[in-house]
Amino acid sequence: MPFSIEPIHVYGAIAAAIGALLASDWLRERGRRRGLQAFAGVHGLTFAARRDELGTQQLPYFLSGQNRRCRNVLSGAWEGVTVTVFDYTHTVVVGQAMIGSRRAERVRTCVLLDSGLSARQLDIAWRRAWDDFPASGALIDVPAGHEDFDRTWRMRATDPRFAQQVLGEELRTWLVAAGPDVRFELGGRWLLLVSARAGPQQLPALLGAAREFRARIGPQARELHPAR
Repeated sequence: MPFSIEPIHVYGAIAAAIGALLASDWLRERGRRRGLQAFAGVHGLTFAARRDELGTQQLPYFLSGQNRRCRNVLSGAWEGVTVTVFDYTHTVVVGQAMIGSRRAERVRTCVLLDSGLSARQLDIAWRRAWDDFPASGALIDVPAGHEDFDRTWRMRATDPRFAQQVLGEELRTWLVAAGPDVRFELGGRWLLLVSARAGPQQLPALLGAAREFRARIGPQARELHPAR
């Protein structure tokens, strides 16, 4: 007699596999959240499960995607600078309409701090392709005129002169040498660092990178665009 599998058994196996995957994701996320809570406790930071108002600042990255949420929020002082670290979740459309597109969820780790400027919108990103790179028509490409920098970083801004003022020699040299696979944005009073989703072990490096970027902003930008 030919061997056969009843459809109900097939559906049951599929449902069990999906359930196992969901349970694994839930356990992994719970462990990560506990790790972030522990990191906050050790370093004197506060922890909140959710603060969606963090994604309302007029920064280019927060204008992309839908269903935006800010979770696992750590805030407080880090080496003398007030910072906020959080998971930014949103959905984006990937693919091309003529070929076929779909919605995908993206989760990035964000570091937000006061830039010390009254800044125009500026985006400096490592040139690795990110499919959630915002398609804002207000931002235009601004070559730095430095071969090593232009090969590895992409700079876009609403005001090319402001971009050049921010990207002084010290900041440009640091970015080329450090080569962090992240993006930096300025807008209003804020400096934002965006990276791939990070765990507690990666946070010191990300916080350090945001602080180093802030410290190396060109002096001309600080003189002409001071915080208000």
